[in-house]
Amino acid sequence: MDEATLEVMAAANDEDLNEIIDDLTHFTPEELRDEMDRYLLSIGNRKRNRDSTNIQHFIDWMAKNNIESVSDHEIRMYIRDKVEEGYAKNTLKSHYYSIVNFSDDRLSAVSTSLIRDVNWSDTVDSFTDDEEQKGRLGKGVRPITESEKDAMREVASARNELLTELLWQTGLRAKEAANIKISDINLTSKNIKVKTAKRKKHTRVVSINNELYFMLDEYLDVTRPKYGKSSKYLWVSNSSEKPQPHNLTRSVRELADEAGIQEYDEMQNGAQRARIAVHSFRKALGIRLDEQGASMKEIAETLGHSNTGSVSTYLDID
Repeated sequence: MDEATLEVMAAANDEDLNEIIDDLTHFTPEELRDEMDRYLLSIGNRKRNRDSTNIQHFIDWMAKNNIESVSDHEIRMYIRDKVEEGYAKNTLKSHYYSIVNFSDDRLSAVSTSLIRDVNWSDTVDSFTDDEEQKGRLGKGVRPITESEKDAMREVASARNELLTELLWQTGLRAKEAANIKISDINLTSKNIKVKTAKRKKHTRVVSINNELYFMLDEYLDVTRPKYGKSSKYLWVSNSSEKPQPHNLTRSVRELADEAGIQEYDEMQNGAQRARIAVHSFRKALGIRLDEQGASMKEIAETLGHSNTGSVSTYLDID
């Protein structure tokens, strides 16, 4: 199930939906890979290439997070991660239909009349491609305060303390932060080149202050060489030399929990949604810039937006 899927499902009949989800919980990543191979042999080449990529993406997410079977809660975590990574609406649609078609084929015993009866295209169209738009997908995520940020830093490892401060100062999206390469960091000029997640072939340069400069310098000199020496990326670990946005997203949520500042909203389906997330730092930066007298255009440019249409959602914290 992809980003839009479970958000849409939340508005549908819980009993029918839970039946579909419960059936998916019976399969481990390895079993789903076998079923995927069988399913792909039954469809055309063009559709096979697309579906293979989309389904594999979901299964890989399961494996990377050591998920042995899928529960409703875990599926929703996956959706939340993908939304925060800034997946475009058309990509969400593509992933969604690939998973639904795979589920229809594999779970032949499960009634899918609910899926067929709903105009999914119109429903998915009602979702924006980023959780910041009108708060639809970001509802409940709130701006973080400076004292809360400091509380997270106090309990963080060197890597996560740097991540927390960088998000606070730059308001980067999870995907943008994950894609930072060591070569993008210019300590002499005190800035970082960022590939804007929402705009193809667009980069922007974000400035860093003295505190973040010294933290980056120490991290690159002392901590970073211990991991992934051959990797070109800033955020690496013993298990991966190429960082994934969902790992940074999870780090922020767990760090907020450890610092005792995390809050949760209860969803209609009973699942809990964290209110302190990567997006909290973007909201906080937008509010600070507004309070400092920055124009809407300046705020949009800082946050990596092509226009000012989305900026107001950062300033409305009620």
